[in-house]
Order: sequence, then structure tokens, then C-alpha cells
Amino acid sequence: MRDGKLKMKMTDENRSKHEYLRNPLIDERYVAVYCHEGAYICTLEIARPADGDSFGYLIDFIHFEGLEFDSVQDAIDCLDKEGNGGERWDVDPEEIDEGALSILNALAEAMKGKNENESLQILDSFFEENNYGKKI
Repeated sequence: MRDGKLKMKMTDENRSKHEYLRNPLIDERYVAVYCHEGAYICTLEIARPADGDSFGYLIDFIHFEGLEFDSVQDAIDCLDKEGNGGERWDVDPEEIDEGALSILNALAEAMKGKNENESLQILDSFFEENNYGKKI
């Protein structure tokens, strides 16, 4: 997928084939108006404020669920700030290297049944112990 301006309906065929990576707030009423580092920035094709619709922009990636941006540039800035480990946002998860996958699985296992504060403590100590530097 090429980065830049576009106008594309957000149908299932046009979105990530991995449903769990999609922003669940985005449906077929949305159009992608820009693609940045493989992430679609979307807005409603027809917004009806009387029905509770917004004029904002959403990023079609689960990591950004619940975030709405006032402009395409704000969404791009957020994508740049969050980063994706130097990878594009549309990288096929099946292509993730096995070392990274085993780390993610170990962290997920360690956080099972923990509340948010306990999970954050586990992540903090992981980053500290493994010298990964500053967290986002």
C-alpha cells in the first residue's frame, strides 16, 4: 500500500486481513483519506451530527481505538510519536520475528489476571531489566 492521499471506502476487502488489528469503531460508513506508514486515517464519508456523528479522524489500527483527531496532520503526528518499532503499521503479524513474538507471549503470560497497575509495573521492570530505554 502506498502512503499519501487517497479516498477509499473502508470495506472488509480494503482493511487489514487481520481483524484483531482493526479499529472496531470504523465500519463501511468510513473512507480512508490518507495512508501514513501503512496506517489508514479515516473519516465518515457522510457525517450526521444530529445522529451523534463526528467530523473527526480515526486511525484504522486497534492501538488507536477511542482516539479521535481534529485533522489528518494530528493523526499523522500521533502515528509518528507512537512509532511501530521502525516498521510500517501494515506489517503482517505472521512475519514478526520469533524472538519478538516469544517476548510478547512472555509478557502477556506475566500480565494474565493482573490489574492495570500491576501490568504497568511488569512492563516497567521488563523495559528496565532489558535496557530498552525510554518507553513511549
